[in-house]
Amino acid sequence: MEQACKNLTHRSSNSYREIRFPFAPLRLCVKNINMEKIIQILEKYSANKYSILIVLFFFLSIIVIENDIFGQDYLNNTFGVGMIDMSFFSSVQDVIRYMTNLGESGREAYLLLSVLDFIIIISFALLQIMLIYKLSRALKFSNVNVVIYLLSLPIARSLFDMVENLAFIHTTITFPAVNQYIIQIACVFKGLKWLVFSSTAFIVVGMLLVILLKAGLKAPVFSKIRS
Repeated sequence: MEQACKNLTHRSSNSYREIRFPFAPLRLCVKNINMEKIIQILEKYSANKYSILIVLFFFLSIIVIENDIFGQDYLNNTFGVGMIDMSFFSSVQDVIRYMTNLGESGREAYLLLSVLDFIIIISFALLQIMLIYKLSRALKFSNVNVVIYLLSLPIARSLFDMVENLAFIHTTITFPAVNQYIIQIACVFKGLKWLVFSSTAFIVVGMLLVILLKAGLKAPVFSKIRS
């Protein structure tokens, strides 16, 4: 693993300009990024003590937002899903119907939970980044391009989630006045969030299966079969 990390650091420090991003603004940003520093930060905070803290932070954020003190029990009894951002797809009319059904008390509870949701967005992004980096090290990826692309997935998901959250917060505060463009933005970014989330989950599961497969093939039983 140490060698893999060294390979990543060496590659990033000497050839970060070789990274090819599909959009010019991203390529411009990469030119000003010290890739070696990023890898060093990831290496530091992927240590077990920080990993445990990140996992605890994530579960604590789940406990907070799922606590009935903040109105989660009220939302669970509303029409449809408890929180509309947890559904995969919604139309403008779905959002308007949901907000109407919540009532004033429900919208107050939803507003509080939407603000608290930023804690989960951040903690979940940190958890995914840590997991993907650890899996990349376990698989001994030496291509920094691959690692950066993989790490960009949870970052993109969290950004989409934040935009969606802000749009829903605006809608909740201004309701019953309705801005359909803001709601459309929320619906689009919600779809993007779930799309990236699904892709990330698929990749992580695939990486885990590869690691388990390699570990299984190295087991004594499989070694005898191959011999």
